[in-house]
Amino acid sequence: MFYRLTVGECRADEFVDFWSSLYSGLAGDVEALHVENINKPEFSSHDLMALFQWKNGMRLSALKNTALQEKILRKLPTVNKLKKHFSLGEFEQDFPNLGTIWKIFLLHCIQPDTYPIFDQHVFRAMCYLQDHKVSEVSGSDRQKYRQYLDLYLPYFNTVVEQSCCSKVKADRSLWMFGKALKLTWVQTIFQSCRV
Repeated sequence: MFYRLTVGECRADEFVDFWSSLYSGLAGDVEALHVENINKPEFSSHDLMALFQWKNGMRLSALKNTALQEKILRKLPTVNKLKKHFSLGEFEQDFPNLGTIWKIFLLHCIQPDTYPIFDQHVFRAMCYLQDHKVSEVSGSDRQKYRQYLDLYLPYFNTVVEQSCCSKVKADRSLWMFGKALKLTWVQTIFQSCRV
């Protein structure tokens, strides 16, 4: 038996269904760290550590663990206050010294229904789907943060709206598609279809 891959344009719901199906089972046991902790009404230090371990894809290094302790866990009451009464201005004022990806992930932890996860893969997917170019997140932390709020967040919400799917499913599809775009052979297939 032989197989071939085909590429063609599709509706948003077909895109999300296909690419999110490839995500299933990929993350294994680590996926439970996100699922079991993200929607808790109040976090313990253990909950946040588990979420950041999930984001990291493995146990945190000593350096990352120290940063998590000093920059986030010591402000656990602030995190839990923001979970109940969120203000982006207060969040930015209370967490000014976080790296962009951790800052955005903390936003996601505090308000998962409003702020999706952001990383190199979903950014790459967005850029390709909009401009048919493989682009990477670049610039200063401030520029990356603005790209998230001003570009990715509205784009992500459009994908969810057009596909009529859950935010989790949309995130998984964009992540898988963006990850696939790192593969040269995948880029070659898509480029040949655009000619």
